[in-house]
Amino acid sequence: MFEVRTNAVRKIERQKRIVEAAADRKNGMTVNAIAAKMGVSRNAIEKYLRDERLSVSSGIKLDTRKATYHRTCLKCGTKIRVESPYRRCCSVCNTNARGAMV
Repeated sequence: MFEVRTNAVRKIERQKRIVEAAADRKNGMTVNAIAAKMGVSRNAIEKYLRDERLSVSSGIKLDTRKATYHRTCLKCGTKIRVESPYRRCCSVCNTNARGAMV
């Protein structure tokens, strides 16, 4: 059997890792040493430290949601909100276009 973890649990665990990495770095440990200690990559530690600096300097909790882009559909002119910077059509026009390409 494996343990099922919710997104809330993952966020709490990530926040603990960020705080631990920041504390170790403040105590003089190198990024590579922190990565070896925590069993994650060097890039992950650098991202944790960058996130910690941003949250401390701005005084706000970081939002981990995906970025959304506000666009206007190129075909029908409807206002849409998408997660990809490359998507330019609404789901209705996109579905209609797929049917026409057959």
